[in-house]
Amino acid sequence: MPATCWEASRAAGSATASRPGLARGHTRAYSTSPGFQDRHPMLYGCFSAAGICLILQWQPCLAPLGTFLVLMGDGLIYGSISRFIDASIPQEFNVIAISAWLFIGDLGSILGSSLTNSIRNVVAR
Repeated sequence: MPATCWEASRAAGSATASRPGLARGHTRAYSTSPGFQDRHPMLYGCFSAAGICLILQWQPCLAPLGTFLVLMGDGLIYGSISRFIDASIPQEFNVIAISAWLFIGDLGSILGSSLTNSIRNVVAR
């Protein structure tokens, strides 16, 4: 498949699947369901890893599902960390703690987005 067709399909699929995945993951992780309270956030990384594997298949029909899974994993991680901070940090330090966590997450996002072309060159070989 030509690169332009792949990129157009991927962009459309990502735009369609990204928001619901992130919203569903964050909502589900922050819920008070007993099954989600005892899970470590690293377990939710499995959603992201599965999504990355689907995206790296270079099949346009799998890209939306891969994007959904990556962002659902991201939402689950952020939601569970936010819930942990709300439950364990005193109220007067809550905003500082969540701001520090989001800052660290943003640094990772910037690093990841700046390495996209390098990773793409290695993976696409």
